[in-house]
Amino acid sequence: MVKTSKGYKGIGMNGLIAVWYTQNTGRNIKDYQRDARRIAETLPAGSTVLEVAPG
Repeated sequence: MVKTSKGYKGIGMNGLIAVWYTQNTGRNIKDYQRDARRIAETLPAGSTVLEVAPG
């Protein structure tokens, strides 16, 4: 049997890290919503977005 490796090294997003992430991103929710609206305006009608990631 072949063992596959995960695509990243490090710990997952759960527990204390998830709490920290939520607290930090929650402060910027208005910015995220503004950016999402701006992106949505550029998409053709009927389009769907799987995920928007920074970077």
